[in-house]
Amino acid sequence: MTPTDPSPTFPQTTLAAGELTLRPLTAVDTDDVTLACQDVETLRWLPLPRPYTRANAEWFISTFGPSQRESGAGIVFAIESAGRLAGVIDLKGVNWAARVAEVGYWVAPWARGRGLAAQATRALAEWAIREHGFERVKLFAAIGNAASQRVAQKAGFRREGVARNACCLYDGRVDMVLFALIPDDLSAGTSPNGTPDERATAQAAGLLPDDSARSAAAADRSASPMGDIALVGIGADGWPGLTPPARARIEMAGTILGGQRQLDLLPDTIAAQRVPWPSPLRPVVAELVSRHRSRGLVVLASGDPMFFGIGRALVEEVGPQSLLVLPHPSSVSLACARMGWPVEDTDVVSLVGRPLASLTTSLHHRRRIMVLSNDAMTPTAVAGLLTDKGFGGSTLTVLDQLGAPDEARRQGIAQTWDAAPGDPLNVLAVECLLSPQGARLGLVPGLADAAYEDDGQLTKREVRAVTISALAPAPGELLWDIGGGAGSIAIEWMRAHRACRAIVVESDQARAARIGRNAETLGVPGLRIEIGLAPGALAQLPCPDAIFIGGGLTTEGMLETAWAALGPGCRLVANAVTLESEALLGQWYARSGGELIRIATSRAKPVGSFTGWQQAMPVTLWSVAKPPDRDAR
Repeated sequence: MTPTDPSPTFPQTTLAAGELTLRPLTAVDTDDVTLACQDVETLRWLPLPRPYTRANAEWFISTFGPSQRESGAGIVFAIESAGRLAGVIDLKGVNWAARVAEVGYWVAPWARGRGLAAQATRALAEWAIREHGFERVKLFAAIGNAASQRVAQKAGFRREGVARNACCLYDGRVDMVLFALIPDDLSAGTSPNGTPDERATAQAAGLLPDDSARSAAAADRSASPMGDIALVGIGADGWPGLTPPARARIEMAGTILGGQRQLDLLPDTIAAQRVPWPSPLRPVVAELVSRHRSRGLVVLASGDPMFFGIGRALVEEVGPQSLLVLPHPSSVSLACARMGWPVEDTDVVSLVGRPLASLTTSLHHRRRIMVLSNDAMTPTAVAGLLTDKGFGGSTLTVLDQLGAPDEARRQGIAQTWDAAPGDPLNVLAVECLLSPQGARLGLVPGLADAAYEDDGQLTKREVRAVTISALAPAPGELLWDIGGGAGSIAIEWMRAHRACRAIVVESDQARAARIGRNAETLGVPGLRIEIGLAPGALAQLPCPDAIFIGGGLTTEGMLETAWAALGPGCRLVANAVTLESEALLGQWYARSGGELIRIATSRAKPVGSFTGWQQAMPVTLWSVAKPPDRDAR
């Protein structure tokens, strides 16, 4: 075949490419082409008909493919792996005179994550160059399609630039990244992952994994196409309650992971392998996903997977770009609908795998709470906690099997609750009512001193309120509380927001145990207590966002170690009551700035038959934020 041929065409042929076979499409492929082209990710990146029907697949196989080859415009191959259609790849836009063509492909959902696209792309491009004398094979990938850009890099194509507004997808026109492979690239040996320079460039751009710095699970994530794992929420109403896209992903799946209860909700017609989650679940998530994702993986979850569900763990393991999340209405949405409560005005607390005491911080007079129960005994346990905390008059409504045909509802008062355990799948609606004798625990720092069990080593409420204000807790931040005493600073830091974390460092065993009891009583059972002497005990702790020093201020190296542990912008607050400690804070204030204040409080006390003021020891408080790129010492 030469450029002077009147109507050059590619031969009807079959190509071997490692474990793959590139062959002509046949009628046997119709069902697989239909399923693959109904996949949401395929439709996202290709301008295919919507909806894509079996008739579309039949036309593509019987008419379009043969006409491309017979007209000389290109050639279409099926990508076959392990005896099944894994995708389609073609040469198109062929210019025989210039010996230039473009390669395009799609990979079926059940075949993704195995590197098949790069293998097939390289094989077809080499065939065009070596067997038919092509001088240039192009590949276009949408600017947002990182998976296809990785395929091009791994197939040895070089990135040449961006063609603006170059393709029209379903959602509109998009820019396309242009890659190309030429004969010199073959002689330079760029397969399969490009030259060292190209690979470094691709890694820097986030297109290829850095094998020296990533785990095997992370490398598998980098090599996988966007949205190749479907995370499908399913309710107690089972298969009938799923949307058509969710059903389609399940029907196309090779493997379905999920809890046994969710798996049992699927009809017998679903042919995929069903793999129940083991217990404990979290340590094996990465390994199970890595083992099954190449077969077209669907993960089933209860309700909305991103709401107290498996979604968090999957995002951490495979990244959000690998997930297509198809949620079902959450149990909280259904429960609020049944109760007639606005969702935005309802607090939500999950007790699934969490301590009962974590509910305490949400107990406030007249507040409404939805509690996600751990099991059938949760309502009884919650009723006991409410009674103990002075909320015995609260109304409880247990909503069993929300959305299922046998949905049930039970109601009662906490202090007289005697209902038998019902279904383990339940949500508990709580309407809080605090008795007049109940202890009121407000949201702002400065709880009553009586709220704490202590041996006299307690930061008093007025000083505590100012101290927490200076520490300025924010969601997700970590506090070191050095010299915990009763643990009040760390406890009220954590009460500021449920995402706040704290570590108390306390050398006295009895005090450490007392801090644990206070944390449990006041609703922050997640407080971490380190028994040891500071500053030595600080060496292995995670980096803090804020540090409070309430004891041991004059210990050699204490302030130096705390200061060194802070990052730029992080805060240090230290309290002193002795002249020696106060003098030390004055020295650090002179060197490092910040704010130095003295807090003096007095309390009314009986003086015989009269009342007088009793003054507490004044407290000197130094607060400072560490400046960037500066050693204040």
